[in-house]
Amino acid sequence: SGFSLVAAAHFRSRLHQSAEHAEHRLRAAEAAAERAAEATREAKRDQSAVEKLMVRADREAALKAIRALEAAPAVRKIRHDPC
Repeated sequence: SGFSLVAAAHFRSRLHQSAEHAEHRLRAAEAAAERAAEATREAKRDQSAVEKLMVRADREAALKAIRALEAAPAVRKIRHDPC
């Protein structure tokens, strides 16, 4: 009976350690998931910022081209004499 009490105490101790390890792994996994979610949000913010910069650059390039055309001298139409 003394042996079974020692064995039961040992089993309880191992079970308790196993539960602690499982809880630690769970907390580590939750922390990793939160870091991954934050990295995803940050990447989406970065992508959005880059897309806005690209749209602004395209808009500025189009305005620059329009202004260049407006500032260019008028093209004279070549008139051919009737044959």
